[in-house]
Amino acid sequence: MAETLKLDIANACLWQGSVAIPLTPKAMAVVEYLVANAGAIATKEALLDTVWANEDVSEYALTSIIRDLRRALGDSTKNPRYIQTVHRRGYRWIAESVVADTAALPVESAVVIETKAFETEALPAIEGSATQFFTGRGEELTTLRHHLQLAATGKRQLLFLTGEAGIGKTTLLEKFSDQIESQPNASFALGQCIEKYGAGEAYRPVLEALNRFCHTTKGQKFISVLEQYAPSWLVQMPPLLTPEQLHRLQAQVSDLSAQGTAPKSRWLRELAEALEVITREHVLVLVLEDLHWSDSSTIELLDTLARRKELARLLELASYRPAEVNGSNHPLKHTKQELQLHNLCEEIPLTALNQQAIEDYLLHRFSSQFSSQTTTKTAIISTAAAEIYQRTEGNPLYVVNVVEALAERKLDSPGEEYLNPPKLLLNIVPNN
Repeated sequence: MAETLKLDIANACLWQGSVAIPLTPKAMAVVEYLVANAGAIATKEALLDTVWANEDVSEYALTSIIRDLRRALGDSTKNPRYIQTVHRRGYRWIAESVVADTAALPVESAVVIETKAFETEALPAIEGSATQFFTGRGEELTTLRHHLQLAATGKRQLLFLTGEAGIGKTTLLEKFSDQIESQPNASFALGQCIEKYGAGEAYRPVLEALNRFCHTTKGQKFISVLEQYAPSWLVQMPPLLTPEQLHRLQAQVSDLSAQGTAPKSRWLRELAEALEVITREHVLVLVLEDLHWSDSSTIELLDTLARRKELARLLELASYRPAEVNGSNHPLKHTKQELQLHNLCEEIPLTALNQQAIEDYLLHRFSSQFSSQTTTKTAIISTAAAEIYQRTEGNPLYVVNVVEALAERKLDSPGEEYLNPPKLLLNIVPNN
């Protein structure tokens, strides 16, 4: 049975017994919505419209917050106690009771980080069977693991994950982030660029990533590091501070500006030094999605971090669509060329799935129906995969949508263009 929770709306915190679970503003909004609609399905569309109103973000922003909440609560997708996934529709809050109570809550003790000497120890190898259920991207996942190991030895890394819309960049990042979280001395900080008009907010995805990271158990120690080394950044994240801390930092940053320090150079130096401190004992993966929508300041920051010579257990991992960068004057185009010239970055291009990957996906998607393989069933799957590949050209998003439509029998009607190959599949998946 799920433990009674105390939802402290005023302080943006969720209490599980005596354990405080500080929440980002977005995570708090998600919890409030779920709790207010407890027992009912909160659709993905409703959550995105409510929490990310007027922001153009992908579903990954929502699934990432749900995943963070589950980890913090010790919840699971298979046997949920708090948040239940409703396949392809949304989520449902199933905890028996959530009590909003801001009185008599325990006071969280201060967190102090100890600075240790840098040791070049690699992370333990990532174990598990992820590639068995991650069709067609085993090689790319292995490459990401390799660079994570390099980062763990103090060799900072910068990777660009590229590909067209729907090619699976977000899915690969999500799978990789799950594996990172299984490591005790590694974490990821996720920020997402949004489509905008005009210049946009400087460093927006980086501030989002840091804010979310500092609200995690692993990231809470980073707050004191930011306060000491990067006050200009921390003052931009009020939810992490008490009113007294915020007032003090605002005065401190104002004094720095009065001294004539150039704001841009100070911001770059501050965060670079803060990240080098936190990564002395901890591997950090800074994930920035949809860099084709990024502001120029964020691109400059990535460039600065990649060029520094100091040891850091840091992996910068950024995704973007090449078509929206290469054919324009986007600042990323020139920056990436310069970094590649000096061997300071690498690219992992994602291409379409091949027919074999689609066959593997079909076998996994309908594993219960194919528990005992026969030559006939194998032939049926191969034929269906070939037709699906021809229709979708191997685009993962299209492949998944077509297969899910098959599973729900949405395409089982006379005269349907896709009828023949799906019919073969539906013959052995009659009631899925």
